[in-house]
Amino acid sequence: GQIITYDASGDPVAVGPGTDGQVLTSTGAGSPPAFEDAAAAGKILQVVQTEKTDAFTSASTSYMDITGFSANITTTGSNKVLIVMSVSTGSNDARYNYYKLIRGSTHIFKGDQVGTYRPSVTFMESTGLYNSGSIQTKGITYLDSPGAGTHTYKLQGAVQGGTGVLCVNVSARDSDNNDAPNHNDPRTPSSIILMEVAA
Repeated sequence: GQIITYDASGDPVAVGPGTDGQVLTSTGAGSPPAFEDAAAAGKILQVVQTEKTDAFTSASTSYMDITGFSANITTTGSNKVLIVMSVSTGSNDARYNYYKLIRGSTHIFKGDQVGTYRPSVTFMESTGLYNSGSIQTKGITYLDSPGAGTHTYKLQGAVQGGTGVLCVNVSARDSDNNDAPNHNDPRTPSSIILMEVAA
């Protein structure tokens, strides 16, 4: 039940026998293969997280990367990537802010493009319509099929126009006033978690 192979020095090495259901797996250059348990579909193979705790603001009507808010993961074969994102956003007036989930330079997880002027985005927020001192936390969960390789996931945002301001982890008002509880505006965190899922 054993397999005879050779190590990096050219000496014969016996591998196995494995147990029922195991597969013969490469352990890298210069190392004999080994019998290992096969990765079951849906099994989490690795987890990567990026946490952003500082504030970001932008008044750009062009989509901008949210600084410090990206995560990289290297996948193999046809494995998938489960994206779990929590992002805290705010705005300052009666304009809207638009956000896109990006893999590399590709916009993923978006609505259908219908008509000429409707933007296709991952989500929209408009806290400034109600209170420029407020922050709302948005959650995104998406199972992506990026193919093998190293992939960067990030969030981009743009304001609708006018005097709008896009805010992450901070309110547009951002008051540090001792007049509690009226104008004590908080700072909040955001995170990206990437999980490689066996296909």
